[in-house]
Amino acid sequence: MAIDNSRSLIQYRVIVQIHKYIRHDTGPTLVNATVGENIILPLEDGIIEKSEIEEIDWLTERWVYLAATTVDGNFRILEKMYEGSLSSSPNGSLIFSNVMKRNEGVYRACIFSNKGKIVERMYRVNIFEPHLETSVEKRTSTESASENTIFFPVLTSICIVVTISLIIITGYFIYQHKSNKVS
Repeated sequence: MAIDNSRSLIQYRVIVQIHKYIRHDTGPTLVNATVGENIILPLEDGIIEKSEIEEIDWLTERWVYLAATTVDGNFRILEKMYEGSLSSSPNGSLIFSNVMKRNEGVYRACIFSNKGKIVERMYRVNIFEPHLETSVEKRTSTESASENTIFFPVLTSICIVVTISLIIITGYFIYQHKSNKVS
């Protein structure tokens, strides 16, 4: 950009490039994680020769540019809310640190080559809540186990005593009934 103060004329130099857009046909790559873990949105080998890659733009599902990476390790965050939680691997893959439920969704990598191609890769990120067993749950399950250890033998003993008692009572009534018929 050059400014000529005498005529108040501003000149811009614009570079126009034509790229061939190659859409991701195989569907999104599935990435699963638990809250608090780190995840990597990997670039697949063989998409474009590493030497051809100029830059990788990373977008959210609503086409918000969140970061840009390169295969030589350069990295910049384009959306402030991701500062401190994103980084890049040496091959240009995007790394999320300490993921939260809000990081769940669809992400796109637009890989720009110096040969005039743009290759898109999609990622479906699922973030799961960790299953935390609280001390109350532990205590309750331990108490239940010890109660069951005592309860079942006592219940079995009661059933045996009741069964023997019923046999004796039934035998007594049968004996009494036969005795009354004989007399």
